[in-house]
Amino acid sequence: MSLFQNLGDEARSTRTKNRELIEAANIAYHEAEAELYNSSHPEIFWCERSKLHAFCECYLRERTVPVTVVDIGAGTGFVASVLEEFLKENDSYIATDISPEMLEKFHARFHRASFSIKTIVAKADNIPLDNASCDMVIISSALHHFPDVDKSLHEVSRLLRPGGIFCL
Repeated sequence: MSLFQNLGDEARSTRTKNRELIEAANIAYHEAEAELYNSSHPEIFWCERSKLHAFCECYLRERTVPVTVVDIGAGTGFVASVLEEFLKENDSYIATDISPEMLEKFHARFHRASFSIKTIVAKADNIPLDNASCDMVIISSALHHFPDVDKSLHEVSRLLRPGGIFCL
């Protein structure tokens, strides 16, 4: 067995499965990181912006009906910064995050958007929205923070209308 396999086994055996501890750590980290998040994660902007923009060109540019978009793990608003070019006055953007501080930064950044914005402090696997109430759900650079990925993906499925789009 190699040294790396041993380290991997040890890391797996010591990683906590305690949901409350994982959530508390995520909240604490993102509360502390909120002020500097955008400048401390340039990889999100240079690596993901063009891909998300191309996605929007395909799915949002030529549409004729209003959309409701849910951004799970919205943070300070990277996804909204790309989508704002494509969203119109009758569209709704719902930003969810476990960190109230991140959503405060989000709201300060987008409070004058031309489309409707709502922020919700919520866990990724328990979002207080109706079944089949969203046209698009987006998770960007956040899935690795969710304590229960399967349950979070089930929540995406619950939120999407028939024919809705999930972007990960």
